[in-house]
Amino acid sequence: MTSRRALRGALHGLPGGRAWFEAEEFARAATLLTEAVVAEPDNADAHYYLALTRDRLRDWKGATLSFLEARELDLRVPAPPWSPGKDLFHRTVERPSARWSPEVSAALEGALVLVADVPGMEVVADGVDPRASVLVEGVGPTDGEAATEGPRSFVRVFVYQRNVERNCGALEQLEEEISSQVAEEVRHLLHGPSAEDEELGRPSGEPN
Repeated sequence: MTSRRALRGALHGLPGGRAWFEAEEFARAATLLTEAVVAEPDNADAHYYLALTRDRLRDWKGATLSFLEARELDLRVPAPPWSPGKDLFHRTVERPSARWSPEVSAALEGALVLVADVPGMEVVADGVDPRASVLVEGVGPTDGEAATEGPRSFVRVFVYQRNVERNCGALEQLEEEISSQVAEEVRHLLHGPSAEDEELGRPSGEPN
């Protein structure tokens, strides 16, 4: 965690806001990040970190508006020069991963795989992080069935190409990144929200 003493008076704008965010001084971070957004309205990172900070402050409406602005600005950034075409990316996404556990592989059997650039504004407004790499949709128990931990089955896997590429430095890293992100999301759905989500008291669907 960043030293609070080192931060005081040392940083301003986006760097200072990010540093205070990482130090979990969210009110201080919000002040600097708001200033950063005013100074650089086209800076997607400034809007994104302001959204994360507002989320920690339980300002759900403000966080959603900032996430939506970050999403729009991210879409204006050109794809990296090594970015594959949609068809090649989709084939990479559809390949089952040898890295998955049997639990993850079984949960994804028969699921429809869909590719988009980033999450749609509708799901972002519903609480999905606009920089999420993967969204897995499941079906819970039907009426009259006993409730079990996690969804009854997974029906759709959305993989967001621009966000996956943001986490990679080269084409050969794509498959590993997709595999790990899908597995992490499936495990989250199977085994419930994180301790952080429960501590924050975040409404269902709010960003992680």
